[in-house]
Amino acid sequence: MERKLSTNKYIAAFIITLIIFFLGFVIGVFVDKIRADYTTSVLEKQKIESDSLQLQYFYLTTQNITENCPAIRTIFNTNLKSLENAWGRLSNYKDRSIYKKDEFSLSYRQYTLEEIKYWTLSDKIKASCNEDIVRILFFFALDCDECVNQGFVLDYFKKLFGDRLLVFSFNSKLAEEEPLVKTLIAQFNITKYPSLVIEDQKIEGFNDRDAIKEQICNYYRQKPENCLN
Repeated sequence: MERKLSTNKYIAAFIITLIIFFLGFVIGVFVDKIRADYTTSVLEKQKIESDSLQLQYFYLTTQNITENCPAIRTIFNTNLKSLENAWGRLSNYKDRSIYKKDEFSLSYRQYTLEEIKYWTLSDKIKASCNEDIVRILFFFALDCDECVNQGFVLDYFKKLFGDRLLVFSFNSKLAEEEPLVKTLIAQFNITKYPSLVIEDQKIEGFNDRDAIKEQICNYYRQKPENCLN
């Protein structure tokens, strides 16, 4: 009798474990779907915003673009900040995703393409509106400690210089999937990670705050106060 009761306990425990596992699996899939759907919707909105901004720019080039530069600048900076926020969510979701990694990888690729759009558009706006901004392309690799440290340095300067510093980050692994990333790596002859392209100058390997600050400040026509300290 005791043996039978003991067996029943094991069976009950096994069934309860299966139920808990199944519920965890279902909840995990459901949460992943919500995250994936949300990320997709955010990036779709970003695509519309960037397309709209490009169209506005090309339209204004037929008008007096100088008068419209403040409006273009405001729209550009607002949309770019929104894209940066989307990247923060996407990165967090991608790392925590269990069941929809392929879907998040596609979203990451789409995010990167949006970054490239804003980078090319920033070149046009800088020339047409005589913007005193500095742009950095940050090429990094996974499992690269120096890349992580370089990212922290760039985050510091982004907070320091605000809208006058634009940082666009590209994961070298995406070159396997996205031809445009592969083209950028070839164009700038990126052979080592991390690598930075500050405007037209390539810098390979990790660079500390002092080295990066000197390079950034050299490109400003009107030096920010932080460059003078």
